[in-house]
Amino acid sequence: KEQTMTTNLWIRRRWRDEFLTWNISKYDNIKTVNFKSELIWRPDIVLYNRVHEEGWSETPDTNVRVSSTGDVTWGAPVTIISSCVMDIARFPYDIQRCPMKFGSWTYNGLHLNLVNFTNKGDTVNFIRNGEWTLESFGLQRNEVVYSSDLSVTYPDVTFTVVIRRRSLYYTYYFITPGVIMCFLSLLGFFLPPDSGEKLSLNITLLLALVVFMQVVTDRLPPLSTSIPAIGKQPGICTCS
Repeated sequence: KEQTMTTNLWIRRRWRDEFLTWNISKYDNIKTVNFKSELIWRPDIVLYNRVHEEGWSETPDTNVRVSSTGDVTWGAPVTIISSCVMDIARFPYDIQRCPMKFGSWTYNGLHLNLVNFTNKGDTVNFIRNGEWTLESFGLQRNEVVYSSDLSVTYPDVTFTVVIRRRSLYYTYYFITPGVIMCFLSLLGFFLPPDSGEKLSLNITLLLALVVFMQVVTDRLPPLSTSIPAIGKQPGICTCS
């Protein structure tokens, strides 16, 4: 309803720091060391489409692993709240595409180059959700120009989460009752015009449709771009 997506991720970042190299022969053949990440320079990677200040939780100060060649690996769990503009035209049989755009806040592509090592996210530890199924989790590198100088680009890596809504709940509790009410509204045409039951049936169905529309509205975001088919159904039944 708020058009946001909350995601728990394990983000792994790798870069090379020329000032963190050493000759292993002079240090007892030590090839890697671990220490706090706050002791060294770290790239200022931020989430561009976070919804508020809490859109990206502070990365825990987990240890970094530095090799003798200057390669730095930093992995940490984060909680992300990103914006996700929804298309509800096919609700509740809809598929949503939610991007998470990461990039440097101050460095351009000449000073900090972002590269994704794979085109697919790691979903080995994915926890199933009761309302959504994960269709795909892809990564793509982009270069964007924000100034008049076309030679200066700002690279970003965009994670795209494609999810499909589980429709069984909505089919059972929303669509099926709505179809039944539509058929009952047609039943009123077969009752005698002077019958008191005809008036009672139509008033009852009208009140039921009003309640039904209110319940459906509470489940959907307030969008003006499209109206889902399940939202049109009560209006059609009312006109009938």
